[in-house]
Amino acid sequence: MGSLKNEGELEESKDAILYVNGVRKVLSDGLAHLTLLEYLRDSGLTGTKLGCGEGGCGACTVMVSYFDQNSKKCVHQAINACLAPLYSVEGMHVITVEGLGNQKFGLHPVQESLASRHGSQCGFCTPGFIMSMYALLRSNKTPPTEEQIEESLAGNLCRCTGYRPILDAFQVFAKSNIYYTQMVLSRYKNLKTVNLFALQLANPVLVDPTRNC
Repeated sequence: MGSLKNEGELEESKDAILYVNGVRKVLSDGLAHLTLLEYLRDSGLTGTKLGCGEGGCGACTVMVSYFDQNSKKCVHQAINACLAPLYSVEGMHVITVEGLGNQKFGLHPVQESLASRHGSQCGFCTPGFIMSMYALLRSNKTPPTEEQIEESLAGNLCRCTGYRPILDAFQVFAKSNIYYTQMVLSRYKNLKTVNLFALQLANPVLVDPTRNC
């Protein structure tokens, strides 16, 4: 995987760092036994859930972003935080469900669509579904197909909904939807025009202090 630091910085720096929801984190010694999930939850980011602990349910899904030195491109990828050793994401930017939005500061369109279409019941699996969908949008230059959306959710399990309302909520991102466009526009009245798909991608993800993706 890529790194937030260039080669010179990696040689000079003794600190292990990563970004979490835009905040620079310095990893202290003695954390090698932790998974990324344990670190996030110990840090108070409890939206990322511990489900099976084996990478099978997707409740712990987060997005990691990094700049790939070989392709010279930014990579956005959904991963199971329960399987990722903490230091495996050194130099990357980790986005959790808390980093997308909340009721106080406003929901991200992915969150809003799932809530408005009754795609959450007990809510335990919801953050994982949201992060899988968000990572798909961030990794695509154009709106994904409905088949791509279904494939992106293959690693997420739900015991309550039967999946139909979840798919309905996310498939609005795959095709033109007049109602949804109007709903989003009503929240951004100061914009005369808006590219709906660009809006769905939200703000750029910080990969290093000089590069946004």
